[in-house]
Amino acid sequence: ERTVSLARIGGHGANETTARRIVSLLLPGKEQSAAADLLWFVLVELLRNVVQHSEDPAGGIVAAQRNDAGPYAQDPTVQVVVADNGVGVPAALQKTRSGIASPEDALLHALEPHVSGAFAEGRLLLASRGAMYSLDRYRSGTTQPVTSSQPSLEYPGTLVVFEATLSQIASYEEIIDDVHRLARQRIPERVTQQWLRFEDPPPDVFRVVVDVAIEDTAAAHDYASTVLEPRLMNREAIALDFRNVRVCTQSFLHALLHETIRLAWAKKVKVFVRNASPALRTQLQLVESYSLGG
Repeated sequence: ERTVSLARIGGHGANETTARRIVSLLLPGKEQSAAADLLWFVLVELLRNVVQHSEDPAGGIVAAQRNDAGPYAQDPTVQVVVADNGVGVPAALQKTRSGIASPEDALLHALEPHVSGAFAEGRLLLASRGAMYSLDRYRSGTTQPVTSSQPSLEYPGTLVVFEATLSQIASYEEIIDDVHRLARQRIPERVTQQWLRFEDPPPDVFRVVVDVAIEDTAAAHDYASTVLEPRLMNREAIALDFRNVRVCTQSFLHALLHETIRLAWAKKVKVFVRNASPALRTQLQLVESYSLGG
């Protein structure tokens, strides 16, 4: 009962199931805690990156452990590694982002708040195609990613390693707020009018109850393009109800709302949001800022 058997992840549902199983081993008896929510959030994002972007037919490998004995007895630590032998971060980002001149530049972009999020405190190592970045926030929560002074890891695909003591893992809500704060610091705010409205919609507005039990980003994108966007094209307001959502990854929200928000801005139509938790509201605002160029 200490390991998860090696298994091929063939879809988005398997991502969530695998992440939950890993979390249950890392945090036994605390599966409903804030730390568990956060670890699940990070694991699902990392696993999705392997499935969607690595282009490695063999998939990837996840290894995780909890150290709570010996030197870690007073400060238990979780350590997670996600690795694949795919195309690497530079090739994956170059498909959607111009101006990436080198593997080092690609890793810097990969760590931007609008692209990815990690622990506010802890250690992170990212290596891909001859470039390597390391981050150590054990001593300072404001530390920014820096190029490691060590010889670069010639890792053929993508390698992500993170470590955090359980005492340093903030709540899911605190981490989302921290990512939003970093995004505001790094990228100038240019959104002057919000099209996501966190208020009750008029009675006749088309309403959708969002369900992310299985975070299928492809399905979210398809639903937006076939159901939400046509209504916005006709200048019809829509309302999204997040009553069933407790934890949601940024990738799912981006797939569902990136083009939706851009179209709402172009057509000057409101998108109403109901029953969003404070953390989810922050995530939605982050997507809106990114989608409108903030």
